Amino acid sequence: MPFEKYHYQPHDAQTFTREALLANGVILACCLLWIKTWLPWWSLVLPVNMALVRWMLALHELFHIQRYEQVTPWLRRLLLPLSPVNIGYDGYRALHVQHHQHTALENDPDAFHIRGGHVRSLLGALVFAEGSTLACFRQKAAPVFNGDMLLRLALFVALAVAGGASFWGFWLLLRLNYAMAIWVFFHHLHYRSGRYGSFALALPDGLVRLLSWLYGKPAVAATMHHDQHHRYPRVAAIHLDKTGL
Repeated sequence: MPFEKYHYQPHDAQTFTREALLANGVILACCLLWIKTWLPWWSLVLPVNMALVRWMLALHELFHIQRYEQVTPWLRRLLLPLSPVNIGYDGYRALHVQHHQHTALENDPDAFHIRGGHVRSLLGALVFAEGSTLACFRQKAAPVFNGDMLLRLALFVALAVAGGASFWGFWLLLRLNYAMAIWVFFHHLHYRSGRYGSFALALPDGLVRLLSWLYGKPAVAATMHHDQHHRYPRVAAIHLDKTGL
């Protein structure tokens, strides 16, 4: 098997689980601080951005390591107030497997935020959570309406009721950050000069160091070497640069 020595190991799952749970906790804490106005809103913008991207990329790596039943229950429920109708780990993992099988094709479940040009894909990224829920339901990729969804809905409603207008300000910040991250990671890594596929992203060294500090080295590596990730999905992100040698 190609590059087997660089494949994910069991300890990688533990690392990404801790990273995702910590990021999840930070985002919920920022939501509370925002609602209670214990800190000025602008002081929470960067922590929310950093935590959300780290959460997303930790989940992305876990999709390639652990099935739904192997993931800790608190993580598989994806308890974030992203949408009142959001799917869980099993749904997103099932869709991601299909994304790797049909990358950037019309039957790719992520096509609605990859294809159609910059504007259309951005609009798709803005409704990524709802679009993914619809895709999961249509394709019967995983259970959609279950106890976990009710728990996410209850969290969303509770925060919305408790926070009022303040919650919706936080939710807007969260969704805009989510949309931009999705747009970069999917559209810009799978569309280039009128062609669809999987592409690398070259970045200057100074920017790489900054982004690595903000979001972690695996996140930056998975982005820069996304073409290699699709060729060798079992290779750990931090080793993807070795697969192109």
